[in-house]
Amino acid sequence: MGSRFCRNPRSSNLIKKLLIPLSAVLVLWAGASCTQPLEPLVETGGVELSFTIGEPLTRAVTSGNGTVADGGGIYLDNGVPDLKIFILGGGSVVARYPGSSATLTSVSDTRATVKFTGLENNATYKVYAFANTGSSLTVNGSPDWNSIGTATALDALVYTALADNTPPSVGGRMPLSAKGTLSVNSYGSGSVDLELLRSLAKVQVIFKNLTGSMLTLTDCDVSITSINPTQGYVFQHTGDDVTGTNRPLSFPTQTLSGIPVQEGVNEASLDPLLVFPSIAEMQGGYRRYLCNISFSVADNDHTFTDLPVHNSLSQDITSLGRNQFLKIEVRISRGEEISFNFEVANWVEKTESVEFD
Repeated sequence: MGSRFCRNPRSSNLIKKLLIPLSAVLVLWAGASCTQPLEPLVETGGVELSFTIGEPLTRAVTSGNGTVADGGGIYLDNGVPDLKIFILGGGSVVARYPGSSATLTSVSDTRATVKFTGLENNATYKVYAFANTGSSLTVNGSPDWNSIGTATALDALVYTALADNTPPSVGGRMPLSAKGTLSVNSYGSGSVDLELLRSLAKVQVIFKNLTGSMLTLTDCDVSITSINPTQGYVFQHTGDDVTGTNRPLSFPTQTLSGIPVQEGVNEASLDPLLVFPSIAEMQGGYRRYLCNISFSVADNDHTFTDLPVHNSLSQDITSLGRNQFLKIEVRISRGEEISFNFEVANWVEKTESVEFD
């Protein structure tokens, strides 16, 4: 699973930890991560939660602007993280951040540490965490977060604004969320793995030049049916993540000039768009997305309508989930022969970690 961050629970700080046997420290950080089972420690408790996104990392993650390009990481506003955490016992919130039982002890652009007090041993909790909601991406009209007191209320939260299918303006960071179960044994120890996922999906259109000569495309139009819901759940749901009214997705008309022919650089992309998770609607007796693509090469117009969105095995792509991307590739060969390729994959450019200690 790519690079790893490991924490040895038997550190030289065990004596200091005796002073806070019932406290929990929550750390969210951007970088590599790993998890290993923690052995029970009689002297003190320690619970570690590691949050990762999808498959192994494909490149190194750096701080600052290096994370903004991916939309991952936690946005900081003058040192304050755009972060909300809820810990629930018996279906009710027993601790939260921001809140009176939580203290932000350290923060950077890649790491935020929050100490929780009052958690009990021999108890099982649910943990809900989400980041980067900002003010432009409202959640149910920006509710009073302090009034949310149950798991039912948290599971019902939906994002209801995504202007023009472009990234939310929360410092370039996209909304992330995760939930899972935290078990604390009689020694106050335990561990759990969770995935902190982007709450959105990405759709990308790439035109690939295989003609052998420089290529300019004009009037590039692409649209896809039933892939653009009006809202999306904040937290992942069992079965599907779909809510809201489904709509088509249309890319703004663009011109792609001077696409070279050298392998590796012989392609150009439309500006990618973000969508909430969706399930394809029934089309001709099948559940599928349909795609319309048109563009011009010199004086030659090319128009394709109702293309079934299916993978290389001719299997229909029937859903697009959170933290995934749909890549549409239009291949233009010699003689302006046109072919298409559709692919859904995990969006795997980022890793986040959460640690209780």
